Amino acid sequence: MKAMQGSTLEMLHRIEGTEKEIVGLKLSILKNISPSGKKNVSLKGILKGIEVTDLDSAKY
Repeated sequence: MKAMQGSTLEMLHRIEGTEKEIVGLKLSILKNISPSGKKNVSLKGILKGIEVTDLDSAKY
């Protein structure tokens, strides 16, 4: 029975190691994924000449 418990614990340790390796692989893949190529749209100047008051911002 003890030999069976030892092999079970060894198996659990191997599974934990595999899980950690998978997480590491996922992280490295996510870091290497290239951006989608979409350009950021600048909203600078979109409200030029418009005055926004606290009353206006309270509506949202």
